[in-house]
Amino acid sequence: MQKLTKQEIAVCYGYSKKKGGNLKRCKVNELLIYPNNSFVHENAKWLKYWELRQQGHKVLTECWAGEERCDLVDLTNDERWEFETDTNRAARFSGRPVNVVMV
Repeated sequence: MQKLTKQEIAVCYGYSKKKGGNLKRCKVNELLIYPNNSFVHENAKWLKYWELRQQGHKVLTECWAGEERCDLVDLTNDERWEFETDTNRAARFSGRPVNVVMV
């Protein structure tokens, strides 16, 4: 795997969970799947992950933005993706820099 650029490192650090004196980092280009999410949700996440990886992008899945878990983050373009099956849950991202994909 290619090394991360300085910009990608900064973005990656921003999506790491900080709690107390500990830092929990997500692994780059590792696809995490949670069985408690729906198949449609996880499949949409996988398809976007695959698309971005085929373009050579570096990706985080199930990382953190503050206290909120993120479905997918494109480190190369600093874009966040959320895959939602419920319009009410999707509405919480209104006015925020998040790409919401209804599945």
